[in-house]
This record gives sequence, C-alpha cells and structure tokens, in this order.
Amino acid sequence: MTSFFIKTFLVLSLISCADRNKSTADSVDKTIDKTSETSKEEPLQSNNEGYLFVEISKIYNSEGEFTVMKDNGNPMFYFKGKNIFIADNEYDIINDEHAYKKLINVEAYFPENDLFILKANKTENSSYEVTINDGKGKVDGEKYSAIIKFKTQQEYVLEGYPNPTKDNPLRVSPNDSSDIVSGYEDHTYISVEIEGDWLKVKDDKECYSGEEPSKDDIIGWIRWKKDGKVIIDIRHIC
Repeated sequence: MTSFFIKTFLVLSLISCADRNKSTADSVDKTIDKTSETSKEEPLQSNNEGYLFVEISKIYNSEGEFTVMKDNGNPMFYFKGKNIFIADNEYDIINDEHAYKKLINVEAYFPENDLFILKANKTENSSYEVTINDGKGKVDGEKYSAIIKFKTQQEYVLEGYPNPTKDNPLRVSPNDSSDIVSGYEDHTYISVEIEGDWLKVKDDKECYSGEEPSKDDIIGWIRWKKDGKVIIDIRHIC
C-alpha cells in the first residue's frame, strides 16, 4: 500500500512539473513573439531631423539679420535688412536674386514668396546644423528664434503640398507594386496621414488645376521616404 502511494505521488509530481514547464515555455514563446513583432516595426523617426523655415520677409521689411556660420566660426553668408552678403559681395535680396541664387543651393529659396527652407538637424545649445551647397553650416537657434521655425520630417510632409511624379506616382495602396491611380497628374493634393514610409493624400478642393475641382475624391498613397531618406517632392505654394 505504501509503495502504491509513493508511486502515485511521483506521477502527480511529474505531471505538475510538466504543466509548470509548459506554462513557462508558453510564456517565453509569447515574449519571443512580442519581441519579434517589435523588431519588425520600423525604427522611430528622429525628431532632430527636419527642416528650418526662415521668415525672410521679416528680415527684409524690418531691417533684421540672419547669419549661417561655417565650422571655423566665420560667416558662410548673412542677411541684413534688404541685402545679402556672400563672399564679400552684396546683393539686394529680391531685386538681385537672379545674380546670387545659384550660390545658395538649399531646399527652397524664393524670397518674393517668403520661402527660405533648409534641411536641418537639431544640435546642442538650441543650434541647428543646416545643409547648403551640399556642405554644412550652423545657425544659432536661440539668437534667431523670432524668425525661424523648425519642422520635423513628418511635419514638413504633412503641412506641405505633396506632388506625385513619374518616379514616385500616386498608388492605390501603400506598396510599390500597387496600381497607379489613373490621371493623378491632373490634380493637386493635400496630405492626410503617414503610415510607415507612405503618405496618404487626397485631391485639394480649394487649390486645383483646371476650371473646377474634381467631383469625386481622388485618394491614394505616395512613398514619402525610402531607405531613411525623404524622397517626396513637396510644394509650399498652392
């Protein structure tokens, strides 16, 4: 009888251990699954990468100043009042734009329309590293806080006018193999939302080409980013 109870106890113990091991294994599997799912998510976008908008109208109309510095501490170029100074040459910001614009290769520069946009990265001490002529310059963010505004890459895309092109057309779904929306070139668009590297857009009923806006909604997706780089063409004027 004693032998029977001992055997029964051993069997129940083994079953209990097996159940605990299975429970532990299931828990580990779930943890692995969650980790795997997380690893499949796209990396978070850096809020330090974006674009610096300069209100050039405030400089021009209010005798303001704005300087982009070189790494050695010398000015790359600077604005003062109605003039811009580049390499010891002085130009009227608007009237002489044709003579100096090629010397400032930035994201967008149309002073008559108050557009001056530079690719920028936030750095320490409220400063920005900006891209000009494929080189780097520095802007003192604290000094010029009244005339500059920084937008992240996502803000830049969502707040502008996305422009689909032949190389980056409007597609029915957010993938490169999706069908292209027929006649997408005939419309202008506004941004709706970002999903990963894709931007959902719809036709703009207030800013349109032709005599009247489209009767139906034109909705689709444009790839706004690829391999970590912004590739979409963004317009800033309707």
